[in-house]
Amino acid sequence: MAADTVDPLQTLLKEQSLPFDSSRQAAFIGHLFDEDTRLYRHVRAFIADTWFTDPVHRKIWKYLEAFYNEHHRAPKSGAELKEQPFLQKEDARMVTSMKTAIDIAITESKQVGTDVLQAEIETWMHAVILEDSITRAAGLFNKSRIAESQKILSESFKRFATASFALQNEEPDNFSDSICEGIDGKNTITFGISSMDDFLFPGNPKGGLRKTDQTVLIAPINIGKTSALVTVSVHNARAGNRSLFMAHEGNKHGLRLKFVTSFLTLVTVEQLRLIFPGKDDAPLAAFVIWLRKFAAQTTMQIFDTFKQIKGTDRGENLEKIMKWLFSWVKFVPYIKANVTTDEIGPVIERYQDNCKDEHGKGFDLLCCDYPGLLNTDRGSKGNYAQRQIKQEVYEFYSALAGQHDWHSLVAIQVNREGSKINSGIRRDGSHGTRASRLLGN
Repeated sequence: MAADTVDPLQTLLKEQSLPFDSSRQAAFIGHLFDEDTRLYRHVRAFIADTWFTDPVHRKIWKYLEAFYNEHHRAPKSGAELKEQPFLQKEDARMVTSMKTAIDIAITESKQVGTDVLQAEIETWMHAVILEDSITRAAGLFNKSRIAESQKILSESFKRFATASFALQNEEPDNFSDSICEGIDGKNTITFGISSMDDFLFPGNPKGGLRKTDQTVLIAPINIGKTSALVTVSVHNARAGNRSLFMAHEGNKHGLRLKFVTSFLTLVTVEQLRLIFPGKDDAPLAAFVIWLRKFAAQTTMQIFDTFKQIKGTDRGENLEKIMKWLFSWVKFVPYIKANVTTDEIGPVIERYQDNCKDEHGKGFDLLCCDYPGLLNTDRGSKGNYAQRQIKQEVYEFYSALAGQHDWHSLVAIQVNREGSKINSGIRRDGSHGTRASRLLGN
């Protein structure tokens, strides 16, 4: 890697030392000799010999590097490193100490798993990043260099979000099971329209939107893209799938009302049983009728009804329904000018982590309304054409789907040619009631 492209996170971490005692550091060394060599390949970019407090561990690390440089892989056992000719350069006492330390390290690694080490190292990495960024940013702020201080903090959020020692599974234990898992229809969610689900994934009762994939809704302005995104989120809430809905335009109060009216239009007695366990079906059925009438009102009528029922049993029950709905749909109105993917990325990661902590798993669906409003760091510097910026932004959401095992559902405004077709203008410029569409009724 060229000197001007070195990751600042790598440089920062190499200047630190591991937070473990010598026993934990030995366990870490021991795991570097696992037959599965992913750990070594994953961490070597971050590690320097200064990480280790024991001089013998430092020597082992240096010879691990020498082995990797010569063979382009990590040793698959301690014995493989012990047998290397380059160890003969060391005096006999150091070689004996290293061989003994390797044996002890492998023994220690059996007591402390990589999952424990990973969690502790990630916590330490996050602390190092925050300490470094806050110290430098505060120093610049006190010198009235506000813009530089803000830039350091912004960059630290990105480093914080991406600093991970998580090992990616490169090969499944069973290839047949792995292939079937991707095509058996279990890893899907619903579009909300049964005919569309059946078109996308025929015969699958769980839905037609595959996780790790991305769907782009294309339509002219003011045609209902936001309403479609809201409806898909609501249908997935009803099916027990959690969604993260990020809005970058519109009125947040009005958008929140869209979710509520969409859900109440579809509400059933079976759904209310989940929210009001133990209640009889007769009062629930009567409540369903009232809720659907409530959802069918105009915006101002709904506003007046909210005021009338506030503090009553009906008002409290409606509030309980809304809290239930927004426990399944995390609605995030992130509406501000010139938002970039580099800014929004850590925000999405934080909500995903919070969802995992609270519910034991992450989101099933990410909806963005809509990515075309976002920019990229490179695009904001004026070096990119709009089509290049949009390509990067939409690729960003597609990559998130693969990374987090959710489905990305995003919208985009159709171009001028598409608007003509939707308006009934034929390719020759003449008007007609019918024009060819990629997707029709």
